[in-house]
Amino acid sequence: GKVAVLHSALTPSQRLKEWKKIQRGEVRLAIGARSAIFAPFSDLGLIIIDEEHENSYKSGSTPRYHARQVAQRRMQSEGASLIMGSATPSLEAYRLMSEGEHITALRLKNRVAGGILPSVEVVDMNYETHMFSRRLVAEMQKTLQAKRQVILFLNRRGFSYFFHCNSCGYELACPHCAVALTYHKRASTMVCHYCGYRARPVHVCPSCRSVDVSYSGFGTEMVEQEITALFPTHRIARLDTDSTQKKGHLQEVIDDFKEGRIDILLGTQMVAKGLNFPLVDLVGIVNADSGLNIPDFRSQERTFSLLVQVSGRAGRYSSGGKVIIQTHHPHNPAIAYAIDGDVDAFYQQELVVRRETGFPPYARLANLVLRGRRRELVQSETDRLNNLLMGYSNAMGVEVLVASECPLEKIAGNWRYHILLSSKRGSAVHHLLASALKAYAPPSGIYLEVDLDPLQLL
Repeated sequence: GKVAVLHSALTPSQRLKEWKKIQRGEVRLAIGARSAIFAPFSDLGLIIIDEEHENSYKSGSTPRYHARQVAQRRMQSEGASLIMGSATPSLEAYRLMSEGEHITALRLKNRVAGGILPSVEVVDMNYETHMFSRRLVAEMQKTLQAKRQVILFLNRRGFSYFFHCNSCGYELACPHCAVALTYHKRASTMVCHYCGYRARPVHVCPSCRSVDVSYSGFGTEMVEQEITALFPTHRIARLDTDSTQKKGHLQEVIDDFKEGRIDILLGTQMVAKGLNFPLVDLVGIVNADSGLNIPDFRSQERTFSLLVQVSGRAGRYSSGGKVIIQTHHPHNPAIAYAIDGDVDAFYQQELVVRRETGFPPYARLANLVLRGRRRELVQSETDRLNNLLMGYSNAMGVEVLVASECPLEKIAGNWRYHILLSSKRGSAVHHLLASALKAYAPPSGIYLEVDLDPLQLL
């Protein structure tokens, strides 16, 4: 009764009840997700942010606050202490630790359960012909024969995600978004993972009527099918957004895996972080390259973080843990440093890149996204707002980096353009936006989103 729990699954009345208990001083501890940072303690003494690097600490809708920044503000204004924990801190937090004076770095040199860090091995898939390398299959056989468990990670759900006509080059995309449809074999449906559009799978090219068509790329459904064929006598479970729609299924699979009733667990980010399984000796990363080609300045940081976090699932209670990373780019810095487990070396070289290119944490960004149904109107409004911003920017020390289509230029029928602002001083960006947005009002049918310190630019 001395602990308040705050999360989005609470009803409004339940949330209010917890809030009132805190205000009355009936509880001394609140545990919760992002919004728990606003818990109304009158005598706040300590804030703990676990997995500080997680993007989910940034709100995706107005108000677009970041829980870490709110925590830092509350710490300063209320005299509290702040502890942030992560095996792969955000680059902003790492810079504050290494170059700042107000954050002290404390390092855990040993695993809590006593296991040692796993050995990490890379397989260059340019020399392989199948989804699973010979090395990974051999290690899986060895691990399963020893009555130990395997985790397979792939950060892409569905069966395959690319329809291509070999005759005319036609590619099947969502009619409402600028993305390809993903084929979900179990539901026999093509699905857009952005707007939810669904269509039947096609076997004839809609453009030239050719039957010489193919589906390529693979997701967790195809991995499940292939791994079942390779290891038909072993118990296999899949965890992704599609498989966990049934209430209670996620917890059921996690409990079964922890108790040894499942031999191979495959999935997306759900299996990557925060899970502690005593019998896991092998982690296989099926495709380490999936996040590298995203047009975003944080793609290297995210790939490195994800690889290190997934690798951390192996050998948590033993000395025999092993990680096998499959990649077509074994010399990419994010992958090479993850293989060596050299967190500091990766951050140091990434900080050099960010400093030279003028990106966070050496600059503050603001991303202004305009969207609407009529492409010409969105484009003309972007030009109008950009001209207004340019009139203020030089005098305030702010640079307009981009004023063009978003990398994903269409989502759910809305055309999207963005203007990206940068300055070494956050206050300059704030003052520019305050001045410009006071003079600008979007017309009917145009929506403007302002994201300070954006975590992604898609």
